[in-house]
Amino acid sequence: MNHIVDQGCLINNPEFINTVQFKLSETELNDSFMKKLVLYSTDFLFSYSFLNYLQNKFNVTLTTNLSEFKEIVSHIHTDIIIMDIEPSKSIELICQDIHQLNNNIPIILIYVFNDRVKSFDEKIRKYVNAVFYKPFDLSEISVELDGLMQKEA
Repeated sequence: MNHIVDQGCLINNPEFINTVQFKLSETELNDSFMKKLVLYSTDFLFSYSFLNYLQNKFNVTLTTNLSEFKEIVSHIHTDIIIMDIEPSKSIELICQDIHQLNNNIPIILIYVFNDRVKSFDEKIRKYVNAVFYKPFDLSEISVELDGLMQKEA
C-alpha cells in the first residue's frame, strides 16, 4: 500500500524507505508524454539529489532495495533504467535479464571505478547503454538521457 509522505512523494514501505516515486503534479501523473525512469541506488541521499535533478523530465521511481528493483523492472513498464552500483556477476545477470525481457529499455550504470571490477565493467557493457564513473558531470548524463530517449521515440 502506498502512503503519501508529502507533496509529490509516495513511499511503498513507511518503516524503511525502499522505494519512492516522485511526481511534480497531479497532471503529470497522467501525462503520457512523461517517460518512466527507474533509479536504483543503495545511497538514498545521492538518489534523492539525483532524483531532484531528473524529476522535471521523467516520472521517476527510486528504490534502494535490489529485490524491489528487480520486481519493478520486470512487472512495470519502464522507459529507462539508471543503476548506481558497481558491476558484479549478479548485476551483470540482472542487466542480462532486463535485456532479455525488453532489449529496448536503455540502462545506464553509474559507479566509482576501481581495478577490482574492471573485468565486470567490460562484461556488463553488452547489456548497458552507458557507463558513468563517479564523480560524473550531470550535463553529460543529461545529454546521454536525451540521446537515449530520442532513439526510443
